[in-house]
Amino acid sequence: MRRLLQAGRLYGLWLGCLALAAAAVVNLGIGFYDLIAGPKGAGDLRFRWIEQGYIGTGENPYDVFTIHIKKDLSNEHGELDRRSAIDPRVGMPGYQGYPPWSFFTAKLFVSTGTFQQARYFFALMNAIGLTVAAVWAFREGSPQGMLPGLVLMLGCLALFSNFITLRLGQYGILINAMLIGMYSLRQRSWQFPAGVLLGMAALKPQLSAPFGLVVLARRNWLAAGTSICYIIVASLIIGATVATNPIVMLKQLQASLKSEYWHSSQLGLLDPLAHLGVDRQVVTVLNLALGTLIGSLLVWRYRKHSDLTLMAICSVTAQLWSYHRRYDQTAMAFLLVALGKESFSERRAPVIAAFLVVGLSLWCPMRESDWQGAIPMCQYAAWMIGLAVLLRNSRSSDVREQRADVENGTKE
Repeated sequence: MRRLLQAGRLYGLWLGCLALAAAAVVNLGIGFYDLIAGPKGAGDLRFRWIEQGYIGTGENPYDVFTIHIKKDLSNEHGELDRRSAIDPRVGMPGYQGYPPWSFFTAKLFVSTGTFQQARYFFALMNAIGLTVAAVWAFREGSPQGMLPGLVLMLGCLALFSNFITLRLGQYGILINAMLIGMYSLRQRSWQFPAGVLLGMAALKPQLSAPFGLVVLARRNWLAAGTSICYIIVASLIIGATVATNPIVMLKQLQASLKSEYWHSSQLGLLDPLAHLGVDRQVVTVLNLALGTLIGSLLVWRYRKHSDLTLMAICSVTAQLWSYHRRYDQTAMAFLLVALGKESFSERRAPVIAAFLVVGLSLWCPMRESDWQGAIPMCQYAAWMIGLAVLLRNSRSSDVREQRADVENGTKE
């Protein structure tokens, strides 16, 4: 009977690998095609390319957007006092949703050549980012065997958010790679480069900022200080380039959050309040405060557990504390891999079930119209349950390790 169960388990794992491999090939194949050559692909990348075009000529993209797109001539932030002409070589800027330091980091990923060159280069950067995620996931699972490593690797590659990120030309895959780099460097006690990567990951702060809690919980003050210094220096450089105080640019960012784009985004755990009539800005502030509080308490409570457990906490916090769209789920790989490791090492039914539920919530295709109402809330519920199962099992694993130390006479 035991041999039959083992054979069935191996068969199920190989079948799962094939299914995940098929999903990864389809998602990444279509995603890369749309990014490189698709007539309707790389729409968000085009906006990032346009922004870099204006910054390259010393113009503030927020000024151009405010005057020529919003038709706002109030000069509230001094837009009329600076050069803000339309550059016909790059076109009109789109929705502005990034802080000043993001423009500095984006220079590393967005080519300023022709737009087609930018598409090729961005595809190359994303291929590198996916390779980083795949190698990391495989290494996390490989101590339990090659097959567990393959499952976690393919599970990360099969995320549906990878497809949407590639199709639109979003930063999610690159941010996830930088967070993985920060995680790996921290484990080697290389605080300075870890801090640089954390600062670079602030390219999209609503997605990466909660991961700073890991650095603080571990008291890696050099890494924390480095990330803050990176953000400050990057902001000052961009501010000097476009002749705009970075604080003014942040105010322009805040004003742009009232756009239609923001009103169609999911605000996080408290999003139902907005549908009940509560002002969206109030909901955003409440969500940020609640998410920061809960995330900080959880990271502090489980600070003696593994770095991967803390990263999993932060990945869920990042999804619940701020507004997002369906392509912002790439960093959920930390929760997926953490649950996968526990599933293969402990083989407990609740952990395996949590891994599958969280995985299905991340692998299943989702239309843009699905990113409203009940479906995102079901995803949130799956992730919170998965995290709760992980934390409970992590605690029991620590107890078992302590008992093993006592039995072996190795406890200090």
